[in-house]
Amino acid sequence: MQQTIKRLSRCLFVLPIRWGVIVSIALVVSILWLKRQAVHIPPISVEDGMSAPDFNLSSAQGDTYHLADLQGQVVLLSFINTQPLDDSLSTPDMSRSQIVFLKSIAQQYAAKGVRVLLVDATALVHGEPPDQNALRNFIHNWDIETIPILMDGMSVAQAYGVSQVPTTFVIAPDGWVTQHWDGIATAAHLALAVQSLVGLPDADADATPDSHFMQERANR
Repeated sequence: MQQTIKRLSRCLFVLPIRWGVIVSIALVVSILWLKRQAVHIPPISVEDGMSAPDFNLSSAQGDTYHLADLQGQVVLLSFINTQPLDDSLSTPDMSRSQIVFLKSIAQQYAAKGVRVLLVDATALVHGEPPDQNALRNFIHNWDIETIPILMDGMSVAQAYGVSQVPTTFVIAPDGWVTQHWDGIATAAHLALAVQSLVGLPDADADATPDSHFMQERANR
């Protein structure tokens, strides 16, 4: 009889502990599931034919750029990574190629009012903003002092729904996005997009063959 009472008492003591453990595990699993669901909510992305979200950002060169102030001009807005992916790379390859293409387009169409803006989206790759000294070296080494690199651009990247670098948007003089590329936008594609907005015939695209840009990239 006494043994039965002891067993019953032990069960009554252990039962609340087991239920507490079960409830705690269920709570933890629920929180992790909710976090996972939240992480996988797709961002709102800017598609062709939509109005380009406005922004006001400072550049690494010390100037401030407000998209609304650039209405009336064609804007090429490119989100890039400026920091090495590892110690063996001086600059991430895809962003490096995109910069070469954009630099040449900027030089060729500057007289037509075409502006190129680079947005540093390094945090998309590394999870943190770029090192300022490395960024200054990057600007110097790639001779892009005349092309603004906009800082603190993660809020703008989110507004545009950017999920990878490089990603490039073509913004028409009226502020609408006409084209965009997730990944590298080649020189030929950029030239055609620009020509359609500044009134040049498509045939002029032959004046900017990708081989020229690839040769410049190889020389770096």
